[in-house]
Amino acid sequence: MKDHLANLFLAALFSVMIWWAIGFHLIEQRQLTLDFRIEVPRDVIVRYQGEPSTASVLVLHQAVEVTLQGPKELIDRVNQLVDDEGVVRLTDEDLRQAFERDPPHLLVDPRKGVAVAEGLEVVEAKPAQLRLEFERVEDKMVWVQPGDIVGEPAPGFHRGEVSVTPRRLAVRGPASLLESEYRTLPVDLGGANKSFEVDRPLACPPGVEAQTLVRVRVEILPDPEERVFEFPVVLTLPKPQTSPDGSTAPIEPLPYKIKAREGWNVKVRLRGPKRTLEDLRRRLDRARLTPTGDLPVAYVPASELPREFLQDDRDENFRVDVSGLPPDVEVVEPPTFPVTLVRVIQ
Repeated sequence: MKDHLANLFLAALFSVMIWWAIGFHLIEQRQLTLDFRIEVPRDVIVRYQGEPSTASVLVLHQAVEVTLQGPKELIDRVNQLVDDEGVVRLTDEDLRQAFERDPPHLLVDPRKGVAVAEGLEVVEAKPAQLRLEFERVEDKMVWVQPGDIVGEPAPGFHRGEVSVTPRRLAVRGPASLLESEYRTLPVDLGGANKSFEVDRPLACPPGVEAQTLVRVRVEILPDPEERVFEFPVVLTLPKPQTSPDGSTAPIEPLPYKIKAREGWNVKVRLRGPKRTLEDLRRRLDRARLTPTGDLPVAYVPASELPREFLQDDRDENFRVDVSGLPPDVEVVEPPTFPVTLVRVIQ
């Protein structure tokens, strides 16, 4: 009886050992969905299903489902033993083969891009092949334009001219994507109350890269104001010419005086920046105490007067403009006044 019980015990123990051995070496499978990184040489763009690479790298998010097989104890730790991203590194030889086809392409087995621990095996991948298409990149000089200007300047200011430096820039990308002109990314005024510069990248499509940033200059100007000024009136033969700095050149009056109905001066409405108008007002006020010859004056071009008007004192309506104004100040509208022409006795 004792021998019988001993045999039963040994049989049970042996069975447990067999089941433990079988369970330890049990082969299992596990599916994982991985990102895939496709790396290519610098002078090539790679596409998968129309998506182009950027900076010689194409990342396919959650693109491949792989089936891993191995012992149960490894499968249970598969997340620690397998990278969550597969990598395919293409060589010059791979590209040589690709560009022998029309269009250039390769069929890549994604299983070769999955790094696994010893004892694990990638037995299946979906899709089974990745069709990669290629295009060589080129360098091209393109024109640069400022992008959209968004936001508003500070109250009392407005946006002036917008310029970019450089005007032309080298870009690199596939020939099928290269344009002759690119804009920068938008520039935000952000309540600015003075002109400013900011570096902005070009708004290039994926696969196209600019060699450097673009300096965008935005001019912020105070809103113009309108004020009435009083000027003496003279008669000139030619119309005053514009100087290189934008102001009108000094005029040479004829030997006549022009008298407006309200006196020897006329009132003219001007538009310009507040500070400039205030400076002009101070200059005119000082000139009344100490006359100078470089102040703005109102004038009537003699070319607009009929010949008989120069022969006798007459009282007619003529357009009066202003010469010598700062370049950022303008006459709101050349006014018309009834004026009297009086010849100066030499």
